[in-house]
Amino acid sequence: MPYSPPQRFPLAQFMSDKGPLWDAMVKKYALLPYSFRDAASWQFGEAVFNLEYDVMSDTTKARRFGFHEAMDTEEMLLRMFAQFQKMRFIPG
Repeated sequence: MPYSPPQRFPLAQFMSDKGPLWDAMVKKYALLPYSFRDAASWQFGEAVFNLEYDVMSDTTKARRFGFHEAMDTEEMLLRMFAQFQKMRFIPG
């Protein structure tokens, strides 16, 4: 199967007009009064989504050297979202 080059996804540009939506959600759901700019850093997304190469990783070597503890990503995210809801940072 032929491959295509990585596609750029300018997340900061995509999110640049979402401030009013965030402000409306804060008001509607009585969330903590963080500004959209303070609530998230889209620069991190730029680093993740705009790589010039595909990322493939393997944890086998780490496990061979004794790093056996693992965390279930889905479980961690669900726990974090529940915590953010309790903190009134995101809607419940």
